[in-house]
Amino acid sequence: MNAFFPTAMEKRRLKYFRNYLVWLCYFLYNKDIVVPISIFEMKRGFFMKKHFIAFGIAICVLLSVSMPAQASSSTYRSQLSQSEREIYDAMSSYLPQGYDSFSWEFSDPPVYSASGDINSSLKNLVGRAYEAFYRDYPEVFWIDKSGFSFSPQYEVQEDSVVITGFSMRVSFAASPSQSSALDQAAASILQGASGTDAEKARYFHDSILSRCSYKSGAASSYDPMSCEAYGALVEGSAVCEGYAKALKLLCNRAGIPCEIVGGTVNGEAHMWNYVQIDGAYYLVDATFDDSPGVGTYDYFLKGSSSVWDHLEDSSLLEGFSAGLFYPALSSSDYAGGADNSGAGMQSGQNASLAGGEDLSGSDTAAENGSDTAQSKPVSEL
Repeated sequence: MNAFFPTAMEKRRLKYFRNYLVWLCYFLYNKDIVVPISIFEMKRGFFMKKHFIAFGIAICVLLSVSMPAQASSSTYRSQLSQSEREIYDAMSSYLPQGYDSFSWEFSDPPVYSASGDINSSLKNLVGRAYEAFYRDYPEVFWIDKSGFSFSPQYEVQEDSVVITGFSMRVSFAASPSQSSALDQAAASILQGASGTDAEKARYFHDSILSRCSYKSGAASSYDPMSCEAYGALVEGSAVCEGYAKALKLLCNRAGIPCEIVGGTVNGEAHMWNYVQIDGAYYLVDATFDDSPGVGTYDYFLKGSSSVWDHLEDSSLLEGFSAGLFYPALSSSDYAGGADNSGAGMQSGQNASLAGGEDLSGSDTAAENGSDTAQSKPVSEL
């Protein structure tokens, strides 16, 4: 599916025209006057006020739906540069709609020295934008993370190179049409959520555990959907990445700030969540809570003093460091109304999961809740 994008100049003109029409409608609504049709280069004469209002509103609606939607604010978008934000906005406007390719023109083109390593600079630019998008959009489960193509358009000006725009193409690991099944599964859970944010988060946590079972085995045997919210909520089988994305998806739709966090537990790659309750972030590890020998809430709304073994990594994408920062985790466990009883892991203890087995340095950790994430590096440009 291809998308048409207006140029930066066209977008500015459309914005000014849309603002003018909004002003015109307001003026006509508040002033009992008639306006010459010649404003729009029509025949001489006059329209009644209500006709102009209807005409203006219709054009405003048309322009609104023809422009890409502005991406919502996120923890990570604010950490991006202007050019990275434009790439992020392009991705978030079109990839969730099922487009597999699109083009974009920068409103503020990045400029690089002609003698520098432009390829590495562009890879970092795109990689940081994709990392932020990847963290923010768990509902986009069909994109093959093994890579995508990014083709810049540029102009050479003496000793510099101006990147005026780019085109991007992605490949699919599943069909975007399957999103309806994920939406239905999420909606059925959201209907049962009520109470405070902590109570809703607990309900989401419990719903994931009741619907999903951990997919053990070698990383090479994973189905791509086991690393997605789709695997956890629709297919009922997922690894840690799928658990974490499922919780973020549900929290997103309930208006509860939630982040996917990547890192290690005892040297094994793992993913979990930070959920904001009453202004502070707490750790939720639904994967570990779904492990044999672990209490249901041992890793629910925990502070850093209880989960010292969960070590953050700066990137969720293997082989790439985006340098995006996670929210600061509360030092203490959540002490509000939600029952998050469970000892968790105290300082000085090793991660203990199935049957109390010490998994520190164990080769079987991936089979007991700490799995190797399936995120792949951004392809070479």
